[in-house]
Amino acid sequence: MGNPEEQRPQDFLGAVRKIVAKETAKKPALPDSASNTSSIEPVRGLTRFELEKNWDEEAARNGVERIMGISSLRFNKSNPFWGQGKLMDFLPLYLVARFLKCQQCSRCCRPNFLYWDKGVVLSREEALRLKHLCKLEKRNGVFIMKYPCPLLNGKHCRHYRSRPAGCRLFPFNRWYDDAAGEEGLGVLMHCPAAKEFYVTVSLFMPILFKFVAERVQAGAEGFTFEDLDVLSAKFGPNKISPEDLNYILEKAGIS
Repeated sequence: MGNPEEQRPQDFLGAVRKIVAKETAKKPALPDSASNTSSIEPVRGLTRFELEKNWDEEAARNGVERIMGISSLRFNKSNPFWGQGKLMDFLPLYLVARFLKCQQCSRCCRPNFLYWDKGVVLSREEALRLKHLCKLEKRNGVFIMKYPCPLLNGKHCRHYRSRPAGCRLFPFNRWYDDAAGEEGLGVLMHCPAAKEFYVTVSLFMPILFKFVAERVQAGAEGFTFEDLDVLSAKFGPNKISPEDLNYILEKAGIS
């Protein structure tokens, strides 16, 4: 794809709309019993101290074999910005690449406490690419890389740069808010980097929402990666690798 710096989109929101139209229908159904994974009601507009306290109290009550929901990453209309190009279908890749401080523990590659999560679900293209590298399992018409990941070598991935989307999205997982009857994205609490990631994303999303609202109110449609970089600058330097950036641009349909 060439130099990522030269290929950042000038209409990121438009690119998001294209990918969402193609990908939304592919989401697997969430098991009814998934509502048992978390009983806590996420809250909006908290400070870092309050978010950390929220996390610590949940972990003390129920342990870390839980999913902590992020209210600003709901899939449905309780999110006031759900209609703006359905950004929630695309942003997770950027959020993980930008904010997760991976500790290379390899827990994302091994069995977890979610009984329905038996491995990384692969797209058709990913299955075709990976079937020559490792054994895949087919369930209900889809291919998965069953845990523990066959590409794992000790605590490191033998093909990290070409890892599938499911790996790139960890520690995100689907989360169900039983009280509100809504679903969205939450964070798997057993990941050692998950607490800081949860706090940072929860602080960043209101900043992004405000920016998007102002752009929409001004009648502007463009939304670029440069905008994301500026908005996220207060959380530290941007260390997204060229490989990750190229992957995000490719998923957005930008070449």
